[in-house]
Amino acid sequence: MATFKKRGTSWQAQVRRKGHLPEVQTFRLKSDAERWARGIEADMERAQHFPSKAAETTTFAECIERYRIDVTPNKKSAISEKSVLNKLLLTPLAPMVMASIGTEHITAYKRARLKDKSAESTVLRAMMTISHIFTIARKE
Repeated sequence: MATFKKRGTSWQAQVRRKGHLPEVQTFRLKSDAERWARGIEADMERAQHFPSKAAETTTFAECIERYRIDVTPNKKSAISEKSVLNKLLLTPLAPMVMASIGTEHITAYKRARLKDKSAESTVLRAMMTISHIFTIARKE
């Protein structure tokens, strides 16, 4: 549930929901604060909310490294997945902050791999790994 407080000439919106970290943002207009809070609450309901502070400071490369340490060793395909992760670390996506990576970046990566004559199954495997990295990052 969102709460709104008047702070001088601005409005502070705070969204708190069980199972999520509280989100706080300050706005000049109350209507902007309400719109932001509705969006955050909707993302939390759909389990698509990634805390903004973490998303704005964590790079994709850091998520890949954590994934390599925490998730990959428990898989049957750990050896082959490590090579996929190594290649992902060399992509232009790696230094990007998680919050700035959008579908256009993922699509550009996919097209570049297919243009470099990579097999469709190889690209699909990389795409599934990227998807799982984002899923694990969102949950953690």
